[in-house]
Amino acid sequence: MSLLLLESYFSLNILKYIREDSKLRNKKFKIFLPVLEIIITIMGVLLFLVLSYILPGEESIGFFFGAIFLAIGGLLLTIIFWIIGIYIDRNLDSFIRFLKKLMWLFGIIIILSLILIAISFFGNAGCLSSDSSCLADKAISENNPKICKKNHQCYTNFILSQQDSTVCASMPEKVDTLGGGVIFYNFKDNCYQQIAYKTNNVELCDFVERIPDRDT
Repeated sequence: MSLLLLESYFSLNILKYIREDSKLRNKKFKIFLPVLEIIITIMGVLLFLVLSYILPGEESIGFFFGAIFLAIGGLLLTIIFWIIGIYIDRNLDSFIRFLKKLMWLFGIIIILSLILIAISFFGNAGCLSSDSSCLADKAISENNPKICKKNHQCYTNFILSQQDSTVCASMPEKVDTLGGGVIFYNFKDNCYQQIAYKTNNVELCDFVERIPDRDT
């Protein structure tokens, strides 16, 4: 999103320069923009094909398919730039106003994203929701697995650090992961299993609910 904001900013300044230059203002952008995109696409596809020929094995296959996807993407962009070119040719001032609004939109989205990141950071004991290591360190230092919230690896790291089974009762049976959906991974069972192995205490197996794991 930040790159789109920068691209819009530079595009806006270029269009303002074109508007103030009588020679450039008469150029046909519906021809110039798609032709430029076609040239860039052809150069990119040729580069990928050369690399697919030079490099061995799986890498060459990857670059070959990359060339195909680049060609498809280039075709779509050519059509998009042709449409943009027509719009610029018809009303340059209107397109400049559109870019200004687009910049404001990108800016608002960036600000909202930063706010959400900040909320996520401060709402997870000063760690990002995806930072397993940070969350695990906090959870271990405070002996509080609830700090892990939706982070699978954090729970796993917390369990591996424990020697006392009393903490297992507070472990969740399943976790709604950050990626969405519910994973049926019983952290409570896993906790009792891990500590039973560590302390060589077979009695802890009685607390394991899943029968195959209990038998193991």
